Amino acid sequence: HVYLGKALFITYQIDSSQSHFTLALQGLDEKEKAESDASLYLSYIANREAYMQTPEQVTLSPISQVNTPGNESSSCLSLDGQTLFFTSSRKENTGSGKDEAFDMYFQDIWYATWDSSKKAWSEPALLPGDVNTPEHDASLGINPQGDLLFVYKSEQGGNIYYTRRKRTGEYRKPKPMEGQVNTSYFESGASMSADRKKLYIISEREKRSAQGGGDIWILKKESKYAYGEQENPGTPLNSL
Repeated sequence: HVYLGKALFITYQIDSSQSHFTLALQGLDEKEKAESDASLYLSYIANREAYMQTPEQVTLSPISQVNTPGNESSSCLSLDGQTLFFTSSRKENTGSGKDEAFDMYFQDIWYATWDSSKKAWSEPALLPGDVNTPEHDASLGINPQGDLLFVYKSEQGGNIYYTRRKRTGEYRKPKPMEGQVNTSYFESGASMSADRKKLYIISEREKRSAQGGGDIWILKKESKYAYGEQENPGTPLNSL
């Protein structure tokens, strides 16, 4: 029942998955229930139902200079609001190769700068340096000082890397974040506190404190590029 429940859960057949997780708990004592994945996924479903009771309406406006018929995503803004980093799947990317599995060009990191006189963004350009490759490269976030960019690479399920900006304005070859940042699960999204002591990431790691799906996790600094002592802030920040 647990495996079938998980299969239904990831295909958004929530009611059916809930039934199988409930059946999986029948006959278990309290300790066994607490340790079962069925209880973990039932908590995910409970979080989902609670948040669907209070939906919010939002309005989105496109940035015409940046968008193309391809896929633009994972945007992040420098602290001064002058530079926009984003991920794009377009023919002009490094190598111009296509990911046949998703019928799209391999992603690269691009950037655009704000023109205060025109009140508009500049025409975007590929990020200079050694970051973009013929494979998928995606922007995740930038540190408050603006000299370190977090990068996603599709390795070991999806990991978080970092690249530092040189004095020339080019970016160095990315290196993986250290400590407890990366796991065998999917990691994406990274934001650093102003004092660099905490790193906020999105991860699908399955732990008892997880709320379901991709959660925001807080990690404390251990050394220059290593963060550990992970904490899930729970609800209301995280939900299914």
